[in-house]
Amino acid sequence: MSKEIKKIFRQHTAGAVAFCVVLAIVVVALLAPYVAPRDPYEYDVQRRFEPPSEDYLAGTDNMGRCVLSRVIWGARISLQVGLVAVLIGAFLGLIMGLVAGYSGSTTEAVIMRIVDVGLSFPFILLAILITAFFGGGLSNVMIAVGIARAPRMARIAHAATRQVRETEYIEASRAMGANRIRIMSRHILPNIMAPVIVRATLDIAIAILAESSLSFLGMGITPPTPTWGGIIAVGREHLRRASWIASAPGIAIFITVLSMNILGDGVRDYLDPKVGT
Repeated sequence: MSKEIKKIFRQHTAGAVAFCVVLAIVVVALLAPYVAPRDPYEYDVQRRFEPPSEDYLAGTDNMGRCVLSRVIWGARISLQVGLVAVLIGAFLGLIMGLVAGYSGSTTEAVIMRIVDVGLSFPFILLAILITAFFGGGLSNVMIAVGIARAPRMARIAHAATRQVRETEYIEASRAMGANRIRIMSRHILPNIMAPVIVRATLDIAIAILAESSLSFLGMGITPPTPTWGGIIAVGREHLRRASWIASAPGIAIFITVLSMNILGDGVRDYLDPKVGT
């Protein structure tokens, strides 16, 4: 196992470094009650707009709350939305793509036209529309972002299923009397997971950006719950007076999204080495 890990680090140095960064962010988010220097909801109006100092490493916001503590707690929300939304999108997309790719004919046409309608909307606009329908809140944001990502996952699963269904071992399974459910679950699904995993890894970064955008627009998680987008929205109103309020969550989003994208590229190269050749 140690030799395999060393081999991965040598062949995918950038991806390995990105994995370490993402792992560190996850650990910090999980240990937020112990890592955050202060309560993210605790405010002191007498210490409003304090610049970064020894007492407040990232300064304070318009209510005297510790910006660093709110950013650390906000990581929990962003990562939770990213992971759960991607799982929802992958689940829905896999079912739609798998059924459409294997069934063919009318079923394929109907499902893929629904997918085309979803793809015709810009992702963030579709997420905004779904959020407006369901309302704000953590659960609704995760559902909205997951549904908005499902059409793109369905397109990938559909293309991969169409390739696999024509292979000889699928024909052999049909000849042996295997039903559709068994063929799709036991033979096709495991063989289309590589591109789905790669897409899901990249989609976590997109989901984090979507949650931040929705919170920034006031359509995501409601205040005073700390979210990266919500903190930036507050900092925007005081950008000239206290630029550090928006800078801290902005840096956190930049590092997280960049690391997730690099990690996704590394996962793609590892699962399909022919892509990089």
